[in-house]
Amino acid sequence: MLENILISNSSELEKLKQKFKKGGVKRLHILSDFERTLTYAFVNKKKVPSILSVLRSSGDYLGQ
Repeated sequence: MLENILISNSSELEKLKQKFKKGGVKRLHILSDFERTLTYAFVNKKKVPSILSVLRSSGDYLGQ
């Protein structure tokens, strides 16, 4: 089933997996709103950023 997945940087993936394991289940949060089904694109007729773009711009996601 996973034979079609290409991992471009397997060492970085292993590092991330170790961070997840070290942090534990209680600290794991998964946000999935790529099609904006959970958040709005516009509030009061003004475009607002997605949650993913907010996390990326903060530099705080994944411990960076």
